[in-house]
Amino acid sequence: MALPEVKAKLYLEILGRSRKAVEERLERVKRGLAGERLEVGEIIEDPSMDPLRFSSLVEVTLKAPLDALFKRVAEYSPTMVEVLSPGKIELPAEELSSLLNDLIREIRKVAKEKGYVPAVPDVKELPEPKIGFDDEELWELIDEGRSLLYSVRLRFSTGNETLAREIIPKLFLLEGAGVNSVELYPGDGGLVAEVEAVSPLESLVGLLLRYLPESVKVLEPGIVDITAQELQNCLSDVGSFVSSIRMREDLGDAYEKDVFSFSLSPNLK
Repeated sequence: MALPEVKAKLYLEILGRSRKAVEERLERVKRGLAGERLEVGEIIEDPSMDPLRFSSLVEVTLKAPLDALFKRVAEYSPTMVEVLSPGKIELPAEELSSLLNDLIREIRKVAKEKGYVPAVPDVKELPEPKIGFDDEELWELIDEGRSLLYSVRLRFSTGNETLAREIIPKLFLLEGAGVNSVELYPGDGGLVAEVEAVSPLESLVGLLLRYLPESVKVLEPGIVDITAQELQNCLSDVGSFVSSIRMREDLGDAYEKDVFSFSLSPNLK
């Protein structure tokens, strides 16, 4: 089943150490997006931005099926995405799950290429979050709070179940998600965690980007309606995250959080 088409504007910031480097990347962007509407700004030099002192801004207006749009965003890593239309889309939970799993695979490709491996931030100072929701609480979160109930499969490099059970709810809390249940199983060199959680779509996408889980499955609601603003936020987060990986930025510094020695094991190799 074809996913709905979305018209969007992508804002790309092309950075380089030299004017020639920016010119070459601009040419690659033009070739790759031939047929789309492009507005290319002049190349500007700003010594205060060393070592990437040269830059140019590109605005790309395109219309594409939702899955193709996510792939374009992952490929060209815009710093911001503006959704122009439609104002809202509806997706069955299984189609949204498929879309998000495709997104994880796309980000993992970039991560493997750039040698990025997710690390767990230091969450020792965070309060112990509540685990588990009753039916009424879930209904309020999903029906009235526009949240999703979903299952995420994560692989950890530790075999310490006590540590994993202590840290997992805090990791999800850090991304704006509440944990409903945690199941742990032995895995190659560590643990596999099946985590059922609830959060808005934007928080789910942020969680997928930060931790690159093996898979995700949206459980409720059966039909997910996504506003243009929600979709715009998700796409912008994807673009900015991929851009930071491609620029080899230290994501720990980018998020202004310390890194803890207990790490995720995304099997990127």
